[in-house]
Amino acid sequence: MATFFSPLAFSLLLQLLLLAILPNPTTIFASKPLGFSIDLIHRDSSQSPLYEISSTLYQRAEQAALRFKLHSRSIASWFANTTSMINSPVMAGLGELLMKLSLGTPSSLYWAIIGTG
Repeated sequence: MATFFSPLAFSLLLQLLLLAILPNPTTIFASKPLGFSIDLIHRDSSQSPLYEISSTLYQRAEQAALRFKLHSRSIASWFANTTSMINSPVMAGLGELLMKLSLGTPSSLYWAIIGTG
């Protein structure tokens, strides 16, 4: 009895095989300094410039819940507006992730807040 492979299954199998055989692309280019790097750091991480050493786990959880509540309200207000104009407000400090960004050679360090929702 002949086995039939769909083109999708064949493509997936081929991609998995190539991923297993080929070297990791990040290791190929890691030896060449490009003058650009990014680290995503959660605002409650000890590596974050917003991290407060004196805050307890409960306080951090409470602040995360408050940020989530505010973020949910802002998303709900976006959907409540029936206008055809799209706005994307920027709210400093309400993001969950910070981005540590290095640009240039020699690199200069910058911090940015990223909203994931």
